[in-house]
Amino acid sequence: MYKRFGIYTIVAIYFLILVGGIVRSTGAGMGCPDWPRCFDEWVPPTDESQLPANYAEKLTEQRKKKNERFEKLMTSLGFESVIHSSSHNIYENIYFNVTKAWIEYVNRVIGVIIGLFIFITFLLSFSYLKESKRIFFLSLLAFVLVVVQAFLGAVVVSSNLLPGLISVHMLLALIIVGILIYTVYLANAVQKPLVPIVVKRKLNLLILISMVCMLAQLLLGVDVREGIDVIAKEMNYVGRHTWIEKLDVSFLIHRSFSLFILATHLLLAYWVKKNREHFSSSFSYYAIVVMIVLEILSGAGMAYFAIPKFLQPLHLLLANLIIGLQFYVLLELNVRIKNYRVTLS
Repeated sequence: MYKRFGIYTIVAIYFLILVGGIVRSTGAGMGCPDWPRCFDEWVPPTDESQLPANYAEKLTEQRKKKNERFEKLMTSLGFESVIHSSSHNIYENIYFNVTKAWIEYVNRVIGVIIGLFIFITFLLSFSYLKESKRIFFLSLLAFVLVVVQAFLGAVVVSSNLLPGLISVHMLLALIIVGILIYTVYLANAVQKPLVPIVVKRKLNLLILISMVCMLAQLLLGVDVREGIDVIAKEMNYVGRHTWIEKLDVSFLIHRSFSLFILATHLLLAYWVKKNREHFSSSFSYYAIVVMIVLEILSGAGMAYFAIPKFLQPLHLLLANLIIGLQFYVLLELNVRIKNYRVTLS
């Protein structure tokens, strides 16, 4: 039961990442300028006439009070707050847009549902408390991180989408899904055929290099995405065909680095094919290569076709799927489970 529900939860998180990409590509991140409500309602209105005349100023004032409390909390914990009243445009008034409000509202509803999924996954992990405490405590950690993610989501909205916080919000989702992939793999408790050490060492090295490169590429992509957000806002979301040419050198590095990543994964696929008698299945390895090719094609599509809105969330989803599958392959190659006692072979 845990394994099956854990898989459902992982799929749901990836779906939420896709939805989050849609929110960002449509500029709906501040569709609801307050949190957890939307325009001070649990269900957003369908027309601006349903809101009070001074709603924008009222919601801005609420954000100021929330940010002051956040700054006090961070100071009390010994950290410097990333939110400052003089930085960014965190206190500009946000006005009602029915399309953006409902896109963001649906994103939040899905987020709440997935939070419940992760909580249920944690409850199901109690059945492994005797056999594998690791599954239980990692499931607990995933749930705690979801609570942190919800708090961070509130800060992101209160700061009017402060760029660095959006990236941390996305990376934390990647960590949560990684933890769940690990626990589901452990719960599977199936003995895998061992790979001869000479081959395994080379594969481990290739996979680790591939993962590091992909994580670096994801961070570069986040930087490019933030640059596009700034340019789009400065141009009032028009002239999409000129946004790419206004980006700095990080875009050129991001674009060129993709070819190196493809080369490392082609080498990985070659090693798997050469030693396929040691693998129960080579599907995961080849699937990574296919997804990287799709990732490169989607990136090229954005660069040459004025950043189509439908390609942005797809590009983000593929990057997260690749890293998740890389992590699964690393587990498959190294983790061996015998009677729920986990060892690294």
